[in-house]
Amino acid sequence: NNLGYVMYDPKLMGYRAYDMLGDIYYRGCAKAKLAPDKVAAAIWYQSAAVIHLPESQWKLGRMLVEGDGIPSNKDAGFAWLTSSA
Repeated sequence: NNLGYVMYDPKLMGYRAYDMLGDIYYRGCAKAKLAPDKVAAAIWYQSAAVIHLPESQWKLGRMLVEGDGIPSNKDAGFAWLTSSA
């Protein structure tokens, strides 16, 4: 049964799953006892951003501009924000 791994397989779920995993890590999940992990969120957002998912480009760009859980890099952040538009 591979249903537990559907979200990790872009062929089955699409790259939107990477953005959703980023959201889960960004906010955490009390039900799953998962604390927020913004570094992991940024990694998932970047995985979706590089394949041109605008939502992830915007979220990653905002995190980079604000230094939200990851080191601030305004140039890269504004580049992602511009790409998302």
